[in-house]
Amino acid sequence: MIKTDMPHRNSWLSDSGYSEEEQIALFDKNVQDILDNTRWYLDNLEHLRDYKVFWQCYSRKGITFPFEKEKVYK
Repeated sequence: MIKTDMPHRNSWLSDSGYSEEEQIALFDKNVQDILDNTRWYLDNLEHLRDYKVFWQCYSRKGITFPFEKEKVYK
């Protein structure tokens, strides 16, 4: 499991001091770790903290895709 340092109750990574580049790297590492350790994540899902990244619009429901500067997801 990849740990995040989030001292605030707020789930925005930017509010916890993560830069845009750090958010992109953390998200990419988490996606890979979930793919590599799917069983562990499924077994521990209720104990994991969620977080929000700068490029996702959370007012709409949908999948959060990895960040790509030249591609806009809708």
